[in-house]
Amino acid sequence: MAGVLAGSLGVGLIGVAASPAAAADSASARLSGATSVGTGSRTTLHAIGTVSGNPASFKKFTLQYQSSAGWKSVSTKTARKSGQIEWTVTIGGNSNWRVVLAVTSAHKTLSPNHYVKAVSNGNAVVKAAARQAGKMYKFGAAGPNNFDCSGLTQYVYKQFGKSLPHSATQQTKYGRAVSKSAKLPGDLILFGSGSYYSHAAIYAGGSYMWDASTTGQPVAKRKIWSNTYVVRRLV
Repeated sequence: MAGVLAGSLGVGLIGVAASPAAAADSASARLSGATSVGTGSRTTLHAIGTVSGNPASFKKFTLQYQSSAGWKSVSTKTARKSGQIEWTVTIGGNSNWRVVLAVTSAHKTLSPNHYVKAVSNGNAVVKAAARQAGKMYKFGAAGPNNFDCSGLTQYVYKQFGKSLPHSATQQTKYGRAVSKSAKLPGDLILFGSGSYYSHAAIYAGGSYMWDASTTGQPVAKRKIWSNTYVVRRLV
């Protein structure tokens, strides 16, 4: 899921013309939660509903997020007696969320959109890399006790909801390209050119990076030793 939570609250009706009985059941749904969340972090979205002024006890709520192809359903849950329900989701980027409250099979109400802005977690990525300091290099290792270069970057970014292949060359295809002059702490840097990249690291700021360099060396903060690299932003 490529999303994020947030938002504003409100009421709206969707679906088919309601029967007189259904029309009498005025209903509302609201959504609340964080409005700014670190990319790759988890947060909880809270929904509450009422029917005819009473809690929407044991009614079905469907959580949806807005994708480029339209609204997509995540899951449906039954509210507690209080008319409340929660979902915990991973924030992958800016997005809108809403819930659909099923009053009856023919009468549904949806909340207004709940928007969450995803903010850069670059400094948190650097701290996550720094926590691996001292662990020894081992070819083919991806943690938690040993790492090679792309194993370290794979391990660290996974903590922020980003899945990377265990290959420096393949990691160049993830995230978005950033110029060297615009790189920020927490960006992925990959050394090489063309179709082959031999080393992966996490930019630490200044002229430094965190990496698992070579046999006999621990994970450490080191100077960037070459200008032949590309930058990818994942968070």
